[in-house]
Amino acid sequence: MKYLASLLFLFIFSITMNSQNQALENDNDYKNFIKYYQKAENYMESGDTSNGKKFVKNAMLFVKRLVKKGFSANIEEQVAQLEQWQAGFDAQKASRLQMADLESEIGNWASKFITLKQATPFSSCQYLWNNMKSFDRTKVLAMIQQFKASESFARSNDFSQQRTLQLEGEIKDFDKVLAEVKFKEKVDKKIAELEGTHVENFFDGDVRELVFYVKAYSQVDPQNRTLQAYAKRVDDMQANKGQILNQARTNQQKAALVSELPVADVQDAALEADFMQVARAASPGYKPTGAIITSRKWAVNNDITGRPVSRQRIAAITYKDNAGQCFLEHILFLQNYSGGGYGRTKIYSAYGKKTYDCSLK
Repeated sequence: MKYLASLLFLFIFSITMNSQNQALENDNDYKNFIKYYQKAENYMESGDTSNGKKFVKNAMLFVKRLVKKGFSANIEEQVAQLEQWQAGFDAQKASRLQMADLESEIGNWASKFITLKQATPFSSCQYLWNNMKSFDRTKVLAMIQQFKASESFARSNDFSQQRTLQLEGEIKDFDKVLAEVKFKEKVDKKIAELEGTHVENFFDGDVRELVFYVKAYSQVDPQNRTLQAYAKRVDDMQANKGQILNQARTNQQKAALVSELPVADVQDAALEADFMQVARAASPGYKPTGAIITSRKWAVNNDITGRPVSRQRIAAITYKDNAGQCFLEHILFLQNYSGGGYGRTKIYSAYGKKTYDCSLK
């Protein structure tokens, strides 16, 4: 009896399985599933993962339908293979995203180095190093090595590859970059201004700018002896402020008399009044009598992304002192940008007062 019961069970089970297999083979979702799976398999075996990925995705859509219909046991082997392929795609995607982030960050540093080498105005260099004070040479070089070893680097365009290799060379030979940006020339010029015909009102601010510039460089290349020497020189200037200013006053007195007044490049009554008011506050004992605007429009300073940071304009201010003597001073005025517009006018740099004949018009 037991033997007959077993035979009956196997018979019924066989009929059930055949019936289920027949139902599966006749199912349209299964037919589509097999079609996409076989194409995905062919592409993956040939190494064409780009097309293989498309058919894996389509096959997975029909997996959900077949599972709902109770056919999950019939497609276990194919589903396991699909999931394995998908895991590989996900890993590749994560790697590409990581490399895209690295490429973007490398590009950002490369742009900063390019800006550094082109930053002839002293103020541009200061702004640049303010944004580069977190520079970590070892970290950036490690990022470059990781990017170069990736498939993303091999597939990237010539510009991206050349930019990466150029940045790597510049970081490895940073002293050369310092030479290219003429750091010594820029700092010497600024020191010459401070020791030349400087006025007391702006001494502290310009020295702070110089200190910041030298220290910012030192953060990037702390062992550079040129930077160390300049850092000491700047410290000496701060300690000998009185002596430097006395010499500056002597130099001012020796400056040549103005023989003629400059010609206005543009006339703007409101702007002239603004410049005169700012100049009056900066020069007690002198009464501004006029403002001659010698730059036709504002010169806008942008950051490395193209957004405005500040704008500058030059004017010659005429004065009279309490004794009735006339003076002329060229001043670079500055307005900082914040959000919706430019702020109040300030003096960025003044080039020293020179006497002139009050009869000049």
